[in-house]
Amino acid sequence: MQNSTSTNVSRSKGIYARDASRWWLMPSLFIVMACALQGCDFGPAPAPAPAPSPTPNPHPQKTSQLKISVQDGSDVNDVEVKSIWTVGNIGCAPIQPISGAAIVKQVAVKEEVEHVGSYYIATIVDDRFLPNKCRWLGGAYGIRLMRDNHLLAKTGAGPNDFDASGKLELTCIPPPGLSVCTSRAREAFDRIHFHGVFNVTLELMK
Repeated sequence: MQNSTSTNVSRSKGIYARDASRWWLMPSLFIVMACALQGCDFGPAPAPAPAPSPTPNPHPQKTSQLKISVQDGSDVNDVEVKSIWTVGNIGCAPIQPISGAAIVKQVAVKEEVEHVGSYYIATIVDDRFLPNKCRWLGGAYGIRLMRDNHLLAKTGAGPNDFDASGKLELTCIPPPGLSVCTSRAREAFDRIHFHGVFNVTLELMK
């Protein structure tokens, strides 16, 4: 009888200890659930490193030209050209601490544009930045076609957009249309559906 009583007491103590340990876990579980539902602030996330920036070349010597021919009769009387630069070596860019993506950026630089008759000549500074491990690459352009500072159409062009002869033919749609330039292959469609459409040809000149 004594052994049975002792066994029951030991079993009761074991059950009590197990239940007590479960109760001790409840506050922790409640905190975890609350954080999952509402979000907990465990302090500020580490600030991402800044994207790399190129170093301007104090004595640039290499230039090329981009010729922009505008169809007669258009309202264009001014053209703005920006050269667009990006890193050639993605390994030089810092990494986002959470996503793991490289932190890169494009650099756009306004270039000089001269109006010559019915076309415009943009002089591109090809060695605008000093060489470094990021290997900054140009060759892309942002172009805005304007009338008295009012945007008529805009377009972008990269190295792969020009044909073997260095030309890119576009058709531009002014307001109240889309204010963009598209492939010349769409010219017939654009002229049917939009008013004031005009053609533009870009030509790389070394």
